[in-house]
Amino acid sequence: MRKLGVSLLLLLVSVVRAFAQDPVYASVPAIAQSEKAQEQVKVIDKKFLMLGLTMHATAVVDGVYTYRVFDECPRCVEDNPFARPILKLGKPKAYLATLGIHTGVMYVSGKMRKSKDRIMRKIWWLPPVAFTIAHALKIHQNINVLRDNRRK
Repeated sequence: MRKLGVSLLLLLVSVVRAFAQDPVYASVPAIAQSEKAQEQVKVIDKKFLMLGLTMHATAVVDGVYTYRVFDECPRCVEDNPFARPILKLGKPKAYLATLGIHTGVMYVSGKMRKSKDRIMRKIWWLPPVAFTIAHALKIHQNINVLRDNRRK
């Protein structure tokens, strides 16, 4: 559990950048201030919600199939060193831990989306998409393990 916490902390520290305060716009005309207000990005929109829902849904399906593999295949073990301690907690705690991790991923994506750094604003969608692809691949692998185990 400690490794998981340290990993999440490192992820947050490496992605979120600290910025100095904005300079005071006392001498800037009102037009520039209104343009600055228009630049602010709305973080939660349809894209953001769909990415989050898709990531959470694939995580739940991945968890269901992973536990199904463990039930039907006693010799099977989890290869992922980050997921192994979470799965040992049991189903309810594992689902809650996964929900917390993915909520953290969406929080980081939201911070990236409204960041002042242009590159961060362009790749804000990458963390949830990467997690979704990883879960989809694991779902596929778990289905293949179940199919192979039933043939024997």
